[in-house]
Amino acid sequence: MDHRTGTFGYVGMLLFSLFAVLPVARSLEIIDIKGPSVVVNGSTSQIVLDCDYDITDYDKSGLVVKWHFNRQTFPIYQWIPTKEPQDLGILKGRLNLKYEVSEDQFSKHRALAIVNPTTDLTGEYTCSISSFESEAFKRKSLIVYAPAEDLSMTYSKPSEDSVVVTCRAGGIFPAPNIAIFRSSSSSKEFIESAKVESQLHPEYGYYNISIEIEVSDYDLDSETMFECVLTIPGTEYRVQEKILYFPGHLTTPATEEVEDVDEEDIDELLEEIEKSENAQNSDEEGDDGKRSPHTAESVSSGERVLSSLSFLSILAGLHLLFLH
Repeated sequence: MDHRTGTFGYVGMLLFSLFAVLPVARSLEIIDIKGPSVVVNGSTSQIVLDCDYDITDYDKSGLVVKWHFNRQTFPIYQWIPTKEPQDLGILKGRLNLKYEVSEDQFSKHRALAIVNPTTDLTGEYTCSISSFESEAFKRKSLIVYAPAEDLSMTYSKPSEDSVVVTCRAGGIFPAPNIAIFRSSSSSKEFIESAKVESQLHPEYGYYNISIEIEVSDYDLDSETMFECVLTIPGTEYRVQEKILYFPGHLTTPATEEVEDVDEEDIDELLEEIEKSENAQNSDEEGDDGKRSPHTAESVSSGERVLSSLSFLSILAGLHLLFLH
């Protein structure tokens, strides 16, 4: 055996034995950020984002826990185990600083306890921990969304052979998605050519959004269902509205002209109605003052028409009287 080979082999075994008996120092590790990813605005009084980490005795010296919002350099929360936790930036005055996630003195204040979360706290949260030995970080997204306050769908006729369908929603956050579908007995189609307008109102913290399409009646079936679907990305929120459209002319009820009626004529008509009702009540009551069983009477179509016209004339006359 070569002398040099034997020497190197001996040294290698010695080094291996040395590292085998020395403890291996682990670095800081964030296991997970626990807590909700989606919250409805105004639905809860407090949410907790817990930065669950694993540390060694080496890391306890100089341990600092920080939280950042949307990757900004300035922290929104800081805790050093030997000091009280601090709320900063957008979370100033909005944290429960007394909240303790555990009894361990090196982890009890690691979590964010956000009081009454609102839509402006939607964003990305970063937990970072550091010590004299190492550092680590982990991120989590949170969406605090506001459902639409209203959702409406209407249509109008700009011409005899076309229709404009409009869907509007307001008071929603964050920026939603909106789409229109049309369906008939045979198919359902997503309309890509629809015009979408979205507007943020910073002073109120919500969006208004609308979608509009114009379609020719010739491209539609005799009966078409339009459907508006509103969603918020990153959430399960989904609402919809439907409207049924029949291609053709947009008609309005016809109005009939009514001749002027004098006040004396109105009084006479009212007296006749009152006498007629009294006579009918007398006929329906027996000798003992009890009502007799009601007997159905056949009325010809001509009599029905005359009765209806008389009643309409009375109503029209009363309406004109009150206008004067």
